[in-house]
Amino acid sequence: MKETKLFLPLLAIFLVAILLGSKNNLQAQCPADITTGGPHTITSAISPCSDSGDSMNGTEDITIENGATLTLTVTTRYRVNGATILVENGGTLIVNGSGGLLVIVNGGSLIVEGGTPGGSLQTTGNLNIGNPAGSNSGSIQLDGNAQVGGSLNLNGMGTISGSGTITVTEDINDNGGDDTGWTGNESCSGTCDDLPVELTSFTGQIAMDGSTLLNWQTASEINNKGFYVQNSLDGISFENIGFVEGYGTINTTKNYTFHAITPSNWYYRLKQIDYDGAFEYSKTIYVSDELGRQLDIYPNPVSNYMKLRGHSGLVNKLTITNLTGQTLWTSTALTFEGLENEINEFLSDLKPSIYLIRIDNGRESLVKRIEKI
Repeated sequence: MKETKLFLPLLAIFLVAILLGSKNNLQAQCPADITTGGPHTITSAISPCSDSGDSMNGTEDITIENGATLTLTVTTRYRVNGATILVENGGTLIVNGSGGLLVIVNGGSLIVEGGTPGGSLQTTGNLNIGNPAGSNSGSIQLDGNAQVGGSLNLNGMGTISGSGTITVTEDINDNGGDDTGWTGNESCSGTCDDLPVELTSFTGQIAMDGSTLLNWQTASEINNKGFYVQNSLDGISFENIGFVEGYGTINTTKNYTFHAITPSNWYYRLKQIDYDGAFEYSKTIYVSDELGRQLDIYPNPVSNYMKLRGHSGLVNKLTITNLTGQTLWTSTALTFEGLENEINEFLSDLKPSIYLIRIDNGRESLVKRIEKI
């Protein structure tokens, strides 16, 4: 009996020691250096977490969970360099310090989730999306809330999307980035760039004659004189290669087409210009003939049987149209073999004539002319 009475207090002390040790271990999980040893997950159990430096190069993925806060104090900047930072619903990312600059480049991305209350981003300095020279990409998907203490700079090959809210202390500068996926609310205390033309898509493909076919669509236009079409070999230095007139002010969908008589493997963008001389750049796209070099459709002319030569990752959709552009058939199969079976079943009932077959792989598309005999 005495042994039992002695054992119980010792057991209680032992359990308390375990709990205290667990708490200390959890506290120790807050990364000592957020830029190395990732990926990192900031949980509410170890929050708030913080790190500091002069110019911090963030190459590690970071997840900030609901109820957690990560504070990065920088003298110059924090660079999201090819990594992904996910701020979950209820999480908070703070970038402060004398610099307080947040830069997203080299394919880096920042995702701020929506919901109630939503993820939160706070910076005391600028938010730069993409490189100012337009030579590499960065993206932010903002469905939560953001407060930018400096300016928001959407640079060339930078992308902003989402349906959240962003409040900017200084200016919003659209320097040729892509905001076609942005449906949220933004406000600023300085100069706020806003695209007078709502560009919903801009794509390019190699045409049958070897030229580059550019297509774009607008949902609405205000004071739109038209579009200069520009191309570049390096994605930095662009020159005008043509002009397409706009529709002025209109609130309906309009489609545009331009044939660029240039070789493939070029960068393209649009310079939309108003009647008063104000202008904005579209996103930059790259058009190559990689699909045409790696995929072949034969024989051509064809009777009732056609083969696809290449690997299955090159194709996810086939479409056949007549010469007037009317769609006659669209594939539904998800495998290479299934695509061949579908197209040959359709060919057996197709009348002899000239048709166009469009090949899409999710990144680019190619149009080939085929003759059914």
